[in-house]
Amino acid sequence: MAHYFNAFTSSTSRDLEPYRERLIDVIIRVDMHPVAMEHFNASANNALQVCYDALCKADLFVGVYAHC
Repeated sequence: MAHYFNAFTSSTSRDLEPYRERLIDVIIRVDMHPVAMEHFNASANNALQVCYDALCKADLFVGVYAHC
């Protein structure tokens, strides 16, 4: 079974939505698995903790920062 690297994506969501979509497409195209808030399930846990837990399991962190 092939191992896919998990790439955690981080950015502000509303102002960078088109960039996030493109980033997720690129991650998939290079045979990695995107770990993005768009794919998170609803949780009773604190949002910061949910993100931190996902980040700790990721192989790669990709941050996109602009505008804000």
